[in-house]
Amino acid sequence: MLIRHPHRPAHLYRSDALYFITARTLGRQPWFAPEPRRRALLEIIDWVAIAEGRPLFAWFVGVEHYHILLGAWKKDIPLFPLLGARTEGGPLNRFDLGRFVNRIHSIAATRLNKEDRRPGRRIFYQYWDHCIRSEGEMYAAVNYINHNPVKHGLVRTLDEARLYPYSSLGAIHARYGSEWVSECFTRFPVVDYTILEGGEV
Repeated sequence: MLIRHPHRPAHLYRSDALYFITARTLGRQPWFAPEPRRRALLEIIDWVAIAEGRPLFAWFVGVEHYHILLGAWKKDIPLFPLLGARTEGGPLNRFDLGRFVNRIHSIAATRLNKEDRRPGRRIFYQYWDHCIRSEGEMYAAVNYINHNPVKHGLVRTLDEARLYPYSSLGAIHARYGSEWVSECFTRFPVVDYTILEGGEV
């Protein structure tokens, strides 16, 4: 379905596709620096993904932005969903990516603003999406997302990133094993899609 938004190019949202999504806070404010807030945002993302029938294959929640790889769980996708909807099917014919992201942002902003007694404050600036077009691009996106704890100085190494609780790297290690993860990073080097396509996160 072609979705048009004022002042933005039309986006083609395919119900059967994988999407790499990035969102950041307004003014890059570190509103998610406290760990309980990062935990809460990850729980909100998971809850919305389940409600929308969407599996999550990779994720990262930082102090002022997050990344997720989500889509439809199909037999031809060689990854297993680790959060969100974890069964095949779901309401694929009515998927609206904009609504999906806005739901996450609305719930998170309401919760933070209630906690800070700042009703109506805008928390998120915008989001950026990229439709994954190949298996190699999918693995590169997974690696980029899982490298984020290192990239943003939350941990020093990928080994430490396995223990970062708001990233999918630990779950991916548990599901596929260290050898698989190492080979994946070797075969599909980290590419910063957000800089290449103007997201700048």
